[in-house]
Amino acid sequence: AQKARLTQAEVAAIRLYTSWWEKVGRLSRVINDALRTRDSSVIQPWATTVCILTGAIIKISELSSIDTVVYSGMPPCYFPALSTFCGNNAAESFVQHGFMPSSVDPEVLADYSGGKYTEGVAWVVIPTFSSRPADHSSLSMYPE
Repeated sequence: AQKARLTQAEVAAIRLYTSWWEKVGRLSRVINDALRTRDSSVIQPWATTVCILTGAIIKISELSSIDTVVYSGMPPCYFPALSTFCGNNAAESFVQHGFMPSSVDPEVLADYSGGKYTEGVAWVVIPTFSSRPADHSSLSMYPE
């Protein structure tokens, strides 16, 4: 947190986002579900948290090595949340309206996505100079 020069609010946003609440489950899912609605009245209660979290992710990603590969994925029930667009070369790309769970450890991602025996889709995210992963594992509340 100090190396990335995160503020207390940014650390709190990461911890909040990665926490589990008995009443609602993973707070990350609550926030992402709100973002996926693309409805400002649903997003508004989370707007400050999302803005602060975005700033924290950008700061942390600046510390990542260009060689850092992360794994990301989703359980199949989340595919309706993906919008598909075809590019000029007919390759598919996806726009995710929300933050993507990811990890440098594929086992952690499998556990987070419901366990390694749960159906889902995982992919490797190869960073570029303009798009780097943000390893917030040292601040995360996951796993509890």
